Amino acid sequence: MSDKKEEKKILDEDLVFVDEESVKDKSKMADVSAAEDKNVKWKKTRRRTSDSMEIQRDKSIDFCRKYIHIIGIAVLVVVVAIAAIVVAVKKHSGPKGAPAVTESSEQSYELNEHKDINELIENYFTAYAAGDTDELMNYAYPVTDKEKSYIKLYSEYVDKFENINCYTKSGDDAGTYIVSVYTAVKFKDIKTAAPGLYFFYVKTDDSGKVYIDNVYSAYNLNYQELEQDSETSAMIGRYEETKDTQDLISQTQAQYDKAVEKDADLKKLVEETIPAAVSNWAQELEKDDTEAQQEEQKKQEEEQKKQEEEKQKQEEEQKKQEAAKKEKAVNEKVYATDNINIRKSASTKADTVGSALYGAEMTRVAVLDSGWSKVKTGNITGYVKSEFISTKKPAAKTGSLTPGKKIYLQDTVNVRSAMSEGSDRVGVAYSGETVTVVESYAQGWTKVNWNGKVGYIKTDVLAGM
Repeated sequence: MSDKKEEKKILDEDLVFVDEESVKDKSKMADVSAAEDKNVKWKKTRRRTSDSMEIQRDKSIDFCRKYIHIIGIAVLVVVVAIAAIVVAVKKHSGPKGAPAVTESSEQSYELNEHKDINELIENYFTAYAAGDTDELMNYAYPVTDKEKSYIKLYSEYVDKFENINCYTKSGDDAGTYIVSVYTAVKFKDIKTAAPGLYFFYVKTDDSGKVYIDNVYSAYNLNYQELEQDSETSAMIGRYEETKDTQDLISQTQAQYDKAVEKDADLKKLVEETIPAAVSNWAQELEKDDTEAQQEEQKKQEEEQKKQEEEKQKQEEEQKKQEAAKKEKAVNEKVYATDNINIRKSASTKADTVGSALYGAEMTRVAVLDSGWSKVKTGNITGYVKSEFISTKKPAAKTGSLTPGKKIYLQDTVNVRSAMSEGSDRVGVAYSGETVTVVESYAQGWTKVNWNGKVGYIKTDVLAGM
């Protein structure tokens, strides 16, 4: 009877603390019925195999997306139920305001018996309240950019964490600890604080220094940003089900309910103000994520396009190399058997680099299996269809542009100072005038004598007259 009175006394004391994870949908903070208790326990049992971990993770992500407007201030008391494990227990009063310690027939809690862990947790909460994520990462890591953003948001409402008490058990691996931390958050401009229960998975580094493995933080349990080890999750799940852990949760739950009921300002803060701020934060985050995804998709599309262009370029180069291998080197004079174009590569779609008039002399330097010949004339090297050239000089055509031939102009044409349409004009030769052919060139121009002046006219213009 004395134990029960002591427990009731503790529960009836005025409490002035809450942690960031305690403030959530009030309905989730209420007592859990036996049916609900069984259902939650069943869900956790599924989560403790490697296959079921994936199922639980997906369900958690779906829940966060669906209820993003209320998720943000979650605590262990929200995500576990009262387990029905029958063990022999004995309760010992905790420090003032903190839950009583239940002695378990399994591994019992060590209350504030690890000085280094208590110091670690106190430093963590000091940095958290200040919103100093750089300092916080000296004690807990990894911390994602999104969680840093969340911490800065939540810390705007926090004055300080007080009455920190660490309930510690050893983990499965040497140097690891499972720690439930009863603390209280004093919010700015709020008279009453409210109690809450944090969960930490603490490990020891190679130098013997303890730190918080933030992969198993309450934040990450909600938002699933970091992948968790299935065996560690299973171990934590077993810890959650122990009677002494459930006693801590139920006692803290009752204290939290009393604190919120007592102070209307606190109730409004934790049930309206902070959830609204978290909702806005989540919406902005989702917007940023969407923009980031769109930008990433754009980069991927550009990269894919670049890769495709590079692949096409490589294929074209390979084709050229294969074609070059099939070229048979020669060195002989050939003549154009028609007015032909000289192209950049052995294809009718390739750019034109010059032209050769009927009878024009060129040097063939290679013969291709594809029916093309590589030729050189002046400073021009390119490809022509083999069927339009011959090693024998063709007979002169009647009306061909042979040197000394006089041509009667049927249209007005420009006479240029050089073989370029951008060169200066020597003059304008009008229809009815006569020009005398001096020489025709493979570049598609013909040198003429016009009224005592020498200039150049496009060959195809003269050939049509």
